[in-house]
Amino acid sequence: ERYARYKTARTKAEEERKLRQEKFQEEARRAEEAQRKAETEMKRLEQARAGAKAAKRKEDMERKKARLEEAERQKREVEEERLAAEATRLEQQRRERERILEEQRKKQEGEARRLAE
Repeated sequence: ERYARYKTARTKAEEERKLRQEKFQEEARRAEEAQRKAETEMKRLEQARAGAKAAKRKEDMERKKARLEEAERQKREVEEERLAAEATRLEQQRRERERILEEQRKKQEGEARRLAE
């Protein structure tokens, strides 16, 4: 009878040990699975962050390009206005010289007529 109790207690202890070991192994498996899921999520977040950074860099470059193009356009407009003003000034000088030459020519013709009389 003592042997039977000993054998029963030993069997029960082995079963409990096996259950504890199975429970431990199950918890370890769940922990590994949770770790893998966390790592996968971290990789996904890193990729999303990298994609967002790339998109922001692209957007920044596009804004910079647009600013440079606008600055070039304004520079061209200012240069065109300056050239138009210069052309107008030169045209006015040419007309003034023509007017002066015309007056001198008329004066000389008038003197020539007076001398001829």
